[in-house]
Amino acid sequence: MTSLLQKINTLDTKVDGLDSSNLQTQIDTNTNDISTLQTSKQNTIIAGDNITITGDTISSTGGGTAIDSSTDLSCNTLDTVGDVKYRWESNNT
Repeated sequence: MTSLLQKINTLDTKVDGLDSSNLQTQIDTNTNDISTLQTSKQNTIIAGDNITITGDTISSTGGGTAIDSSTDLSCNTLDTVGDVKYRWESNNT
């Protein structure tokens, strides 16, 4: 098990070996990047068609099509949850 003194010495060695010549430049760059993000962000979410935003809730309405027993469906992959029942009709070709 590494002793606390060994860990402190290891940390001290890492700090002594730190190249700080570019540190202020990196801090300035990061500060500028953060400022740009703050000033260019969108302050308010703007709802599109059929979308409403109330407080912390985003909802959608409309769109889509009703599917009933007369609707023809075609798909390559069908993922389901629960049981699936299939009825074969004699007029299917």
